[in-house]
Amino acid sequence: ATQTLSAACVGRPAHAMMLSGPKGAGLGTLASVVALGLSKDLAHSTAIAPEKGLIPIERIRQLYEQTKGIAKEAKIIVIDDADAMSDDAQNALLKLLEEPVDNVHFILTTHREQEMLPTIMSRAQHVEVLPISETQSTQLLEPFSLAPEKKSQLLFLAAGRPAELV
Repeated sequence: ATQTLSAACVGRPAHAMMLSGPKGAGLGTLASVVALGLSKDLAHSTAIAPEKGLIPIERIRQLYEQTKGIAKEAKIIVIDDADAMSDDAQNALLKLLEEPVDNVHFILTTHREQEMLPTIMSRAQHVEVLPISETQSTQLLEPFSLAPEKKSQLLFLAAGRPAELV
């Protein structure tokens, strides 16, 4: 399912994409797969993550310099845990989303989409990442030699969240 989803996102990339789902659903992994699919050279990508639980407005303002002008190569900006941006930082990002630049793609991840400004949500293609089935979770554990009790515990605790299995 994740391969199909990532292929669809890469096949017709949006200027901005919002990946949402529960913690452990693999949003960061999916964002990395999509970024790699959009630009084989990750030297043209930028990853932003919270610092001390917050993504400061200054970090978003730095993106103005990185995204201005004409980009010959695809530039990918991944903002992990985008809900950690303050309203001011989200408003700064909104200005970038309102004036899209060719070959610049934003991939945002969030576990709390209700914390995102509605105007950002309206300018990004929303992709909800759902938990995987127990069968799929079991398949992920197949390469490991685990006792049946341990496997059952992991499946129960992960509850369809592949990153939790790891």
